[in-house]
Amino acid sequence: MNPSDPHPSGSSTNLRRGLIAATLVLVAGAAVGASVTERIERRGASTTSSAAGDPIIIDAGRAVDVIVADVSQVQIRIDGTWSGPDAPNAPRMPGGVIVLPGCNAPWWKDIATYDACDITYHVSVPSQRDVRVQVDCSDVRLSGTFRSVTATTGCGDITARDLTATSAEFITGSGGIYLKLTPPPRRLLAHTNSGDVSVV
Repeated sequence: MNPSDPHPSGSSTNLRRGLIAATLVLVAGAAVGASVTERIERRGASTTSSAAGDPIIIDAGRAVDVIVADVSQVQIRIDGTWSGPDAPNAPRMPGGVIVLPGCNAPWWKDIATYDACDITYHVSVPSQRDVRVQVDCSDVRLSGTFRSVTATTGCGDITARDLTATSAEFITGSGGIYLKLTPPPRRLLAHTNSGDVSVV
């Protein structure tokens, strides 16, 4: 080592390594930032259906809230987060059935990074209608005054709050069922293969 050298070889090597490490950290940070900003809160445009049959049948690929509201036609809104290529597909209404198909993400990506498209459908329906809700594997929430209501999901919780109906049926393959019914319906079925059932 040359005593007159202000930057000995060891110090120069350490300095270069430090600069490289700092650069890598900045690059990694920029990549993470881009990923975070890509998945921002989004709200899909509302869709109004005048073609809904009687009963109103809703076939959903993701979580769904069904609320009785002061509406004359079924109204659908999508809330959630998704990145551009994984945007949810538009609702379809073949033969009067309201199909809410979920996200455009391929199944393998959906399983690996579920938050690539994390959405909830909010469906407003007129009062005193027969409503049937079937969901692949997500939560179902319901409230309001129905004539009759049926909700089934392959896996997920079913929650009914301040719900009135003459007949009510709730079935989940795996999940809890939580019901607040005012007053209790004449006919009630609540069944889960794995989970709790609470009726108040």
